[in-house]
Amino acid sequence: MEPLAGEPAWRSQKRGVSANNLTSEQVALLAEGVSWVYNWGPDEGNIEVNGQMEFLPMIWSDRQYELDIVESRLAGGERPSAVLLLNEPNLLGQAFLTPEISADWITHVHETLSEFEVPLIGPQMSLGSSADRSITAWDPIQQTEVTYTTMLMFLDAYDYYMGDLSLEGISIHPYGNIGELKYFVDVIYERYGQPVWVTEFAFWDAPDAEAEYAYMIQALEFLERSPKVAGYAWFKADLGSRNKLSLLESGEAQLTRLGELYVNFPAFDPDYHYSVPGRIQAEAYSYKDDTIVLTESDSEDGFAALKAGRGFGWVHYQINVAEAGTYRLRVRVTSEFYDPIPEPDGPSEVMDPPSGIERDLFFTTGLQAGEQTLQIMLKGLNAKVDWLEFERID
Repeated sequence: MEPLAGEPAWRSQKRGVSANNLTSEQVALLAEGVSWVYNWGPDEGNIEVNGQMEFLPMIWSDRQYELDIVESRLAGGERPSAVLLLNEPNLLGQAFLTPEISADWITHVHETLSEFEVPLIGPQMSLGSSADRSITAWDPIQQTEVTYTTMLMFLDAYDYYMGDLSLEGISIHPYGNIGELKYFVDVIYERYGQPVWVTEFAFWDAPDAEAEYAYMIQALEFLERSPKVAGYAWFKADLGSRNKLSLLESGEAQLTRLGELYVNFPAFDPDYHYSVPGRIQAEAYSYKDDTIVLTESDSEDGFAALKAGRGFGWVHYQINVAEAGTYRLRVRVTSEFYDPIPEPDGPSEVMDPPSGIERDLFFTTGLQAGEQTLQIMLKGLNAKVDWLEFERID
């Protein structure tokens, strides 16, 4: 997606959100780290975007009036980064269309909108459901009537009817654990050979808010860094009573703890270098060894952290140093049980902040001016690393 004028360089271009209603104040909170929003409809409706995020229209089902609205807006000069098509045609209560009707409708939409050269993304697929909630139709491959309880069965027939026509992307809606999300992104990417959209996702059956938070950390790390993902949107901004999934406090212009994580999680941009002096969140790494894992932070001013075990591993950060000189590097780590701090290479000191589980480590190092990669080895430190902060001292 193209950045909006004046938007912060670190805001993720992949990251979106689904919502039914958003005030301008709520949009402003989310827009700190979220680039786009959709509401399952062809126009903004009750989403007060006000230029703070991009709105992506959706043609929810085979509704000609929705196509007419989108066509009119495109004819008027609007060029969204994508138009989303058909919400869950394989699921009762959603678009609920057979593979043949889905393919016919999407072909019609493509013929209608092709002159505007806007990417069409669809259908938006549920991964599957029970037989009583799944669409049934004559299957052109199996030559019998089939109840499409899985997404892949539906797509086999849908692709048959689509023939040689392909869109710019397809979307999935995973609601299981992190393994499910990664697996189906891989499956759809390999099937179509193009980056996948994830226009709804959450860990629906997470046992509690902490499990949901841990899932989001893993999901964002994967979605941001995987070249197999074109865009993604959390479900959803405000779920009312199901608050463990909500990014906003119900009906309020206030982020939940989960919303704070979603908005503040660093975007992955291989060309971006963080300014020094300044603070860098540990999760903003450009590379890390597999021996180091990303997990939830225990610090009051952190969102996620790198877990350094008793072994060792390398972490890289891309930095842009304003002036050459000697810098003090402050590293915030947290642990309820600390191993003895090994002797570092070069001058260092240790300071314990007020919280009993937090510790600040201080190192001095010389840095040249300009863009560079800082390589840090985490070795023998049984703790979580929350952030790094650079201060020029000479």
